[in-house]
Amino acid sequence: MTSLRSIVALVALLLLSGGAAGQGLTSTSLGGSASAPPAPSSAASAAASAASDAKAEAASLQAELDEARADYARASKVPPPPAALPAEVVERDYLLGELMAALERHLDIIARLPEALRRVADQEEKTRSWVANPNPPPVSILAVDRQRDLLEDTRARLRAATQREGFRDQQIAGEEKRLKASEIVVRQQGERIDAAEAEPQKSREIWLRDLARLRSRSAAASMAEAKAAKRIDHAEIAELRALAQVQELRLAELRSNEHFAEADLNAVLADLDRQTAPLQARLIRQQAATNQSHRQYDQAQRALAAFKAANPAVPVKGSVMEQRLKKLEREVALRRLQVDTDDMADDTLRRMIEARGWERAGWQFRWYLFNGQDDRDKLREAEANLTLTVQKLENWQHYLRDELARTTPFGGEDNSSRVASRTKADAQDNVALRDAYSQRAVILRDAINLVDGLLHTFRAWGQDLQVTNGNKPLASVARSSWASVVHTVRSVWDFELFSAEDSMEVDGRRITAVRSVTIGKSLGVILLVVLGAILSRRLLNMLGAIASNQFRLPKDYASTIVRWLHIVIVTMLFIVALYVANIPLTVFAFLGGALAIGVGFGTQVILKNFISGIILLFERPLRVGDIVEVGAVSGTVTHINIRSSTVRTSDGIEILVPNSTFIENNVTNWTYSNARVRRSVSVGTDYASPPEKVAEVLMTIARKHPSVLEEPAPCVLLDSFGPDSINFILRYWIDYASGADSSKVASEIRFMMASDLTKAGISIPYPQRVVHLRKMPDDLVQAPLAGTAPAPPPPPVAPDEEE
Repeated sequence: MTSLRSIVALVALLLLSGGAAGQGLTSTSLGGSASAPPAPSSAASAAASAASDAKAEAASLQAELDEARADYARASKVPPPPAALPAEVVERDYLLGELMAALERHLDIIARLPEALRRVADQEEKTRSWVANPNPPPVSILAVDRQRDLLEDTRARLRAATQREGFRDQQIAGEEKRLKASEIVVRQQGERIDAAEAEPQKSREIWLRDLARLRSRSAAASMAEAKAAKRIDHAEIAELRALAQVQELRLAELRSNEHFAEADLNAVLADLDRQTAPLQARLIRQQAATNQSHRQYDQAQRALAAFKAANPAVPVKGSVMEQRLKKLEREVALRRLQVDTDDMADDTLRRMIEARGWERAGWQFRWYLFNGQDDRDKLREAEANLTLTVQKLENWQHYLRDELARTTPFGGEDNSSRVASRTKADAQDNVALRDAYSQRAVILRDAINLVDGLLHTFRAWGQDLQVTNGNKPLASVARSSWASVVHTVRSVWDFELFSAEDSMEVDGRRITAVRSVTIGKSLGVILLVVLGAILSRRLLNMLGAIASNQFRLPKDYASTIVRWLHIVIVTMLFIVALYVANIPLTVFAFLGGALAIGVGFGTQVILKNFISGIILLFERPLRVGDIVEVGAVSGTVTHINIRSSTVRTSDGIEILVPNSTFIENNVTNWTYSNARVRRSVSVGTDYASPPEKVAEVLMTIARKHPSVLEEPAPCVLLDSFGPDSINFILRYWIDYASGADSSKVASEIRFMMASDLTKAGISIPYPQRVVHLRKMPDDLVQAPLAGTAPAPPPPPVAPDEEE
């Protein structure tokens, strides 16, 4: 029983002493600057009061600890009462051990508290008394880096102390809750003792009350110990804040006069070379090992394949053949594991050397930025490269940590003692597995350490770049802002929409190059075409006006020529713009295939009219100003455009006629070669009028009309002898070029005919009909057809007359 109690107490002590260290602490950001230290009197008075009170508090705790030890010794010697259960006895021993451990830790904290408060007072005094050097000497950037690392370490310790203080608050709250619960149980057990009558029951309740009191003492001691520990944590936080503040001031002073000499750069690069040389030598050895493992793996595979080929039958279970097969299979599996391990090690070493190269390039670029001009482009490039490198390292860090978690074959660390080797072969296999995974673990840990260091370095450089940007004067900030705007515009301008292949022949060989089509190139093409179209339009309009005024070219015809020349120029401008912007015509290859077929079907009518317009322009079957008749459309051509032409009718209505209509249909062009057109008007006179007189009157009418041409001379033709009249045709010529309207001229001539013929006593007869009426014979009237109803009596008939 005594040994059991000792073991329980020892476990309690170990658990309590390691509890605070084993808790996971959640990181919290404390900001970049430390708060101001408290007033001088607060730290000094706290240290003085702690020193004076430490002895009294230590004496009280020591007395309580002695009492707890006496109780523990007494419990170890005296057997528990009969009313105690075994689990309750174990709990009592555990609580006594916990009580003694809490009191011992409390005593240790009380002993350390004055020293902690003294350190706080000293550090705050150093912070207050620190004075910046008005003329600091030049400081190497390497010293600045070391000072920055010290500050980062202090901030990390400050975050850990703050997290530990938060953990103390949680511990105090938990112990306070446990204390209250124990006190409630103590009061309830007292009431049960008073109510108990039987001696065994009363003995049992007394045991439970004493156990509850022990819980209360343990909770109170743990809570007091946590509060004392919180005082230590608070003192450490104050010390670290004061230390961080003076380190920040020191870092600011060093940065104000830092320099980066080429000798410092050479020293850093030489140190990196010394660190890279072992990696390169290690890589050479690893490559040889990798080649050897690949050869062994190939040999194992060939041996297994040869055995299976020589023994195609399935071996009997437990036979020598089966054991031989399993041995070969294990050999192949182990060799494959070794191959994977060596390949991973080879790749990891290569990446480690590459990472060292990143660090080397970073130092060189840092030296350039420090000693160069205020180049915003380079600074932005450095920030972008730094961010990209940090992302790569973070991704690699995650991969390495995941691989390390899967390194050992049985999970976690080397737990080979848990695996029972049934045979000697199994033991050898386990050794081989442990060796392979141990090799993987070593290389992975080395890589993780390297990546952690590089991430720390690159992140610090990123902070330096931000500090450098924040400390620039106003003029530099303005230049930086303008450079940022220019960079943004340039990024948008150079954004690639898509790429296209361009083929060319060089020295008889066909070379295919990939061209980038960017937003800038596209906008440049559009801008060049638009400006060229506007300027060419104005120039062509000026030339068209000169041609019309100086060379008597018809304005409509000049307008058509200008329009077509403008189309040709814009097309050429588009091709030239593509060439200037270095955009190949193959970018329009996306119109190939099925899309080209669809576009072809959709634009065939437009292309047909376009080609028809070109034909009309060159063949000139009709021109602007011609009077044409096509289908049901008749009028004057006013415009000949790309797709259609405009015809204005005599009613003033403009009709758009597709150009293909003039090519595919019969077109009547009244003014194709000559603007003189012969028209005719028909008239009929009665038979009583002499035809010669009628012809004379009609000729007089034609000669009097101003629009009728004298040459060719008009003429009168006797067309026919109609049933009612003698029909004459007056033929005359008019000139459309002079603006004559054929319909108006014909109407005016008819008005003149009606007037002059009446004056000459020549009438225009109405249509006449001669109707003959006769009486039918009586037998035909009285003998109707058989099978028909009798016809009604005929109406009375008038005597024959001629109308």
